[in-house]
Order: sequence, then C-alpha cells, then structure tokens
Amino acid sequence: FADSAAAMPIRANTYVVIVTRGHKEDGAVLDALARRAAAGQSARFLGMIGSKTKRAVLFRHLRAAGVDETFLAQVRSPVGLHIGARSHEEIAVAVVGE
Repeated sequence: FADSAAAMPIRANTYVVIVTRGHKEDGAVLDALARRAAAGQSARFLGMIGSKTKRAVLFRHLRAAGVDETFLAQVRSPVGLHIGARSHEEIAVAVVGE
C-alpha cells in the first residue's frame, strides 16, 4: 500500500474502506494512510471493517507509534450501518449503505 502512493492518489473526494485479513495488515494500512494524511492527502471517508475491540487494540498501537489523534478520530470503525449484520452478505450491504 505504501508503495502505491503515486498510482493511487488520495483526494478530498476519495472514499477508503479498509478490509484486510487481519489486525497486522489493518495497522499497516492505517499507518500508511496516517502518513499520507499528515502530508496533505486526506480522504473524505475512511472506514475499517472490524470490532470495537479490534479498533481499540489497533489504535493503542498506532498512538504508541506516534499516529496523530486527529487522524484516528476520523476512522469510522466498525464501518457500516448498524443493522445487526452478521453474515458476509449483510456486512457488505451495511458498508455499502453507509
């Protein structure tokens, strides 16, 4: 992700939803996005799939790594409308709905 900065610009009308295989990858993507936001490339929307527990763990690590609190406050997580989604299909509908 970090190497794709030139190929994938982030502008004021960019929407980002982070959906990876795990906490480590989510953290790497958030860290890269935080660095780009600090350089003036902020997305209009930034959401991340996952539980509130996952968010708390990731944010604790990112804060310890020096990620700005203002950036973290912009991350919508868990992403998606609160419709009681449980299955993959329901979660997809909730994310698109938001």
